[in-house]
Amino acid sequence: MSFQFSEQEIKALFCDFQSTRKYAEKIHFFDLHFNVVPFDLPEFDTDIYKFFSAASIFKLTEILRVEQKNLSLLGRVFHFNDTAYRFSISPTNSNHIILNDYIVSKFLIKNDQLDTLVIGRRKGHRNGAKSIEEQFQESTQMISYIRKRIDAEYEGKASIETKLMTVFMKGYADYINEVRRPIFKKRRKFIELYLYAYGYLYGKYITLLHQHSETNESHSVEAKGRQNLDKKINLLKELGLVDGIKRKYRSLNREELKVKAAEIVGLITGEESKRLVEKIDLLFTQ
Repeated sequence: MSFQFSEQEIKALFCDFQSTRKYAEKIHFFDLHFNVVPFDLPEFDTDIYKFFSAASIFKLTEILRVEQKNLSLLGRVFHFNDTAYRFSISPTNSNHIILNDYIVSKFLIKNDQLDTLVIGRRKGHRNGAKSIEEQFQESTQMISYIRKRIDAEYEGKASIETKLMTVFMKGYADYINEVRRPIFKKRRKFIELYLYAYGYLYGKYITLLHQHSETNESHSVEAKGRQNLDKKINLLKELGLVDGIKRKYRSLNREELKVKAAEIVGLITGEESKRLVEKIDLLFTQ
């Protein structure tokens, strides 16, 4: 990852960086100008099989190896003639917590986009895509697959693939169980924080699928209920209910008759009369 700055730009940035006292502000400054995450990591993908494919695992493992060997990832050095300008956010003591939390939050920035993603997929179902219910079922099957992979290996003998999956599942479980995100007191590797955040996002994704699935079912039941109610009202009309009400309550005007009809139909169908008032026009249409 390379950065192109002129000497004048670096001098100005270095001056601003040196004058920034709070560590959290230094991280933000560093991230704004140099990117705190020095790797190109995979974008959020709801296909866990693809995410934990052999090719993806290889890439994550290679990044992990680079991180283990390179201790200067939290610093940038710019040389101009005989002068070196060093920008470093390497944490000390309690600053580990601040750095870890900042990086996790950076990975979780897509959190707000998940609602749009799920709603978009729900609309896409109308164009032949998989339904929300099918996507929810597939997602839970993928999580089940990950769990089985982890459980299949003995503790202490886990492969690098299983170790990566375990960190992912920690984030997933924390979201599902509504556990507050942990405070990582020791410095964590980028890959660890990335996988934790990915699992956390996936937990929200599955939760949203479930919620929208329930909404679909609720809307379906509600629509069916409205159709049944219309049929009942039409049947009552055919049986002469309107004529009976008009004869019995001759002194009432049209609006009063509609209110009275709603009360009577409510007693017959079990529906609330308030809900029936707007429907009762069906009885009085010619």
